[in-house]
Amino acid sequence: MPDAAGRRQLFWLVVLLLVFTLASLLVLPRRGASADPRASTLLTTAMGTAALYETMADLGLPVGRRQTPFVEADPLRGTLVMLGVAAVPPSPAERSGLVAWVRRGGTLIVAPGAASLFDRLSTQLGLGPHVPVMPGAVLAPPRVPAVATDHPWAAGVEAVPPAASAFRALPEDLEYDPLILAAGGALVALVYAFGEGRVVALADQTLVSNEAAGQGAGAVQILVRAAADLVEPGDTIWFDEYHHGFSAGGGPVGAIVGYVRHTGSGRALLQLALVAIGLLLLIGRRLGAPRPPVPARRRSPLEHVDALARVYHGAGARRTARGLLVAGLARRLHEPYGARDPDADALLVRLADHPTRGPAAGRLADALAADAPPAALAAAIDAVIEPESGA
Repeated sequence: MPDAAGRRQLFWLVVLLLVFTLASLLVLPRRGASADPRASTLLTTAMGTAALYETMADLGLPVGRRQTPFVEADPLRGTLVMLGVAAVPPSPAERSGLVAWVRRGGTLIVAPGAASLFDRLSTQLGLGPHVPVMPGAVLAPPRVPAVATDHPWAAGVEAVPPAASAFRALPEDLEYDPLILAAGGALVALVYAFGEGRVVALADQTLVSNEAAGQGAGAVQILVRAAADLVEPGDTIWFDEYHHGFSAGGGPVGAIVGYVRHTGSGRALLQLALVAIGLLLLIGRRLGAPRPPVPARRRSPLEHVDALARVYHGAGARRTARGLLVAGLARRLHEPYGARDPDADALLVRLADHPTRGPAAGRLADALAADAPPAALAAAIDAVIEPESGA
C-alpha cells in the first residue's frame, strides 16, 4: 500500500490524464464527411474544393497548388485563388504584400471563409465587409436563392447554389461587374479592377464547395470561366494551400509545429502540456527535510547469550558450549587455555588458589562436574570475574 504522499501523487496523475483526455475530445476534429471546414483543393469533404480543382484540370487549365507563404518565399505570380482560409490566417505582412502584388497587376480570386479575416483583407482591397444575406441573422444565417447575372462569364448558367453571405457596404466610387445576385439584389459575387490588377470576390466560399457543386455547379462554372479568361499565357492558376495548413516539405513535425503555433486549440494543448510538466516536477519534489531513519532495535548481550544457549541446548552440544564459556573466562583473565576438559581443570586449579576468586572457582568446578546448563555456567563464570571488576 502506498503512503499518503504516494496516494496524493497518484491522484494528481489521474486528474492530469483526465484533463488531457477531455482536451483531446474537445479540440480534435470529429470524423466524418463534413467534419473538416477547410475549402482546400486537397480535400474531398463537403466543404473542400477538390471538384473545382479537378474540373479546371480536366478542362486543360494550368492549375497548381501554392504551399508557401506570401512573403519570404516564392514570389507571387500568375492567378492566385484564395478560398475560405480556415487554418493559418495570413499575417499583416502577407496581406500587405498580396495587396501590393494585385495593385501592380496581379489577379486574385478570393472567397472568404471567416468574416474577421476577410474584413481585414477587404479593407485593403477596397471592398466593404461581407454580411449575411438576411439582415440580423448572425449565427447560422439562412441561405437564400441566388441567380447569375448577364455577365459573359455567367452566360448560360442556370442553377446557382443558395447563398448565405453578400456584400452590402461597397464604396460608392468602386466600379465593378456583378456576377451573382441573391434575393433582393444582394451582391454575392463581383469582379473589379484594383490598380493594374483584377479581383474576383465571392462573399460565400461554400458556393464553390464540393457539396455545392453537387447541388448546382453554376458558381463553379463562373469561377472556372473567370480563371480561364484572366490567366495570362504561360502562367498558372495557383490555389493557396499554405493557409489551409498544407505547407511544402513540412512533414509530421512541421504539421504539429504549425498546428501549435497558428491554432487556438494547438496553443491550448501546449499550455496544458507545460502545466502538466510543472505539476509533475512539483509533485516529484520533496518539500522540507527528509525524515530521520528509524533507529535499529538492538539486542542486549544477555539476549544473544540466551539465544546461543538455546541453540546449543537444542543440539545437545553442552561440551562445546562449556568449552567456549570457559575459554572466554580464560581470555578475560589472560590465562592460557586450550578449550579441552583437562585444560579447564588446570585453569580451575590455578584459580582455586586465588585469594578472591577461589570460592567462585570452586562453585564453577562443581557446575562443570554436574554438567550444568550453559546459563548456569555463565552465571558461575560471572561470579568468578566479579571480584576483579569490583576492585
